[in-house]
Amino acid sequence: MIAMGALRRLCFGLFFLLSFSHTKAQLQCDNDTSGLKSLIDLQYGKYLGFKGGLYPDGSNIMPYPHFADGMNISRQVVPLDADGNLDLLEGKAGFICLGASTAGNAFNHFKTVADLDPEINPCLKIVNAALGAKGLEIMTDTIANAWYWDDDILVDLENSNLSRYQVQIIWIMVTSRVDTLLYWPYQPRRITDRYEELMPILLAKFPNLKQVYASGFNYGGYADPTHEFFNMINEPASYWNNWSIKFLIERQINGDPGLKYAGVDRKAPWIAWGPHLWADGMRKNYVDGLFWNCTADYKPDGGGYHLSNDGKDKEGNLIYDFFRNSIVAADWFLYNPRWTSCDPDFRTSELKNTDKPEIKVFPNPNNGIGYFEIQHLEAGKLEILIENALGQLVYTYNTQVENDYIIVPLSLENNAKGIYNIVFQNNNTRNSISFILQ
Repeated sequence: MIAMGALRRLCFGLFFLLSFSHTKAQLQCDNDTSGLKSLIDLQYGKYLGFKGGLYPDGSNIMPYPHFADGMNISRQVVPLDADGNLDLLEGKAGFICLGASTAGNAFNHFKTVADLDPEINPCLKIVNAALGAKGLEIMTDTIANAWYWDDDILVDLENSNLSRYQVQIIWIMVTSRVDTLLYWPYQPRRITDRYEELMPILLAKFPNLKQVYASGFNYGGYADPTHEFFNMINEPASYWNNWSIKFLIERQINGDPGLKYAGVDRKAPWIAWGPHLWADGMRKNYVDGLFWNCTADYKPDGGGYHLSNDGKDKEGNLIYDFFRNSIVAADWFLYNPRWTSCDPDFRTSELKNTDKPEIKVFPNPNNGIGYFEIQHLEAGKLEILIENALGQLVYTYNTQVENDYIIVPLSLENNAKGIYNIVFQNNNTRNSISFILQ
């Protein structure tokens, strides 16, 4: 018996073949520039009255408060079991892709590179959950299109041995067919609205989701005018899709209550730019040198939005380079002492306890909800005490450790604000650290 998700993919594939097998590709390779200026090059300049840059006020640099929050939230990504409980040995930190085939094809190439890199977090489970030809209008209608999540996305994850409770990071690149009306700034604003509608849905589907990295489309000027998706891809639609991401992130940074990402009443995960993929065809971006070559980077029969294998490699490497080099993502993407418990080779290494024990609290300050971690431990007894500023004991924890690392949830939300001290004793070693409860 064919599963509903697989059946839909089969039907879509047959529809695609029947629709286009007798249609001669009409890529517009002569449209190798649009005259538009990428957001990263535009910066403090304006496009139709709006400043460029990836972030507010024409800047390509994330504002520090948002950056600091992102760093703290990255520290909250931990290995979880299938029910969402902390599991240092067998747990997974799920990192998935959402979007249509334009996102999924490049993400497959990214995943191939990342899976072969020994410096990637061994707890990280990367899964491509993109679904062809399905956009924001499908993703946000959870009544008429409940199948999208229940029969496809969540089933795909389970088939990849990743539960919804383990998903903590998402990369997304998508648009909405029903909102593609080439009218500025209505179209990008409406796509932004769709993204905002999506965020609480993502939290409902993935309760432990921490961060979303969003990207806009690459160059769409080569789009095939006979293709049904032409209006969604052809410039300036692809360019405006990048403005949608910019508007979304600016809303969150500026305190939009519908995009609140902290506290028990959060409405969204923390959102930031993923890799910026747009360049004006063959006219290179000044900031990063990116360009898109019609004959080299696009499939002749791909409608002007499906990339060739070389193009997928190019975009996959852009995704890989972004997460490899992101300061915010580095804590969960790259292998570091937080993730040694997931590394079988490290567990048997004779070198694992050569450093002195170290304790860290994140976030710090916090509201009583967070984690603290201790690394470079010796096997044996571990006692943890938390004291308030008066020296009164408010928390105790005793365990036996076998690995050199432990992470413990912090739950002091009912305690008074102030300075607290975490003291730990591991065999004959004693250490402490202070943190602020605010």
